Amino acid sequence: MKEYKKEFSCAVVGNAGILLDQEYGEFIDSHDIIIRSNQAPTSGYENCVGSRTDMRILNVHNFSPHSPNSGRNLSLQNDFPAFDNDFVLKVRNEHIIINTAPSLSDDGFKPVFEIMKNNNCKINSFDDFISKSKIDNLLDIPGMSCGFMGILLAKHLFNSVSCFGFTFNQDKDGESRHYFEDMKLQTPSSHNFLKEKAIIRKRRSGVNYNMLISY
Repeated sequence: MKEYKKEFSCAVVGNAGILLDQEYGEFIDSHDIIIRSNQAPTSGYENCVGSRTDMRILNVHNFSPHSPNSGRNLSLQNDFPAFDNDFVLKVRNEHIIINTAPSLSDDGFKPVFEIMKNNNCKINSFDDFISKSKIDNLLDIPGMSCGFMGILLAKHLFNSVSCFGFTFNQDKDGESRHYFEDMKLQTPSSHNFLKEKAIIRKRRSGVNYNMLISY
């Protein structure tokens, strides 16, 4: 794992389908650190999204299929066709940031954490870097998306941040899709994407949005 330095350049890569419209892969890979969210793949999409992942923000739902204590042991494949119940058992050589701090103390997750550590993954919660509750209160935006949290974390850790593939859940044709799947959302989202979009537009200082895919 790399030791993070403030002067590092960082690319935060979202999951929007619009990423496939441009081939920014080589430029994304030129950054010192690359942050992705949830189960975003690189294999087969390298020309558009890059080939490397250093840090990954994971929603706790990625762990739910393996925790009898979570109460959420249902696959998310109805909404997200590419969702892999065993993703957390397969990920290797990445710094994993879990979006919800209490998950780290859930005994049901411990066997999974051990497998991940054996796969050379470092595991932290978002709160190890930034207080999620303080951000919720300061910005009045509970239920932050992992992509949004990735941008906040990158801005906190690095001076130079570039963002790619953020349409805030609405592509140019009005549809919601990831570059690796067509979402079939059957339940209302818990994220306030319009507010996230407004906050990012307001707080552009120190972030390179010249390469931000249009939204």
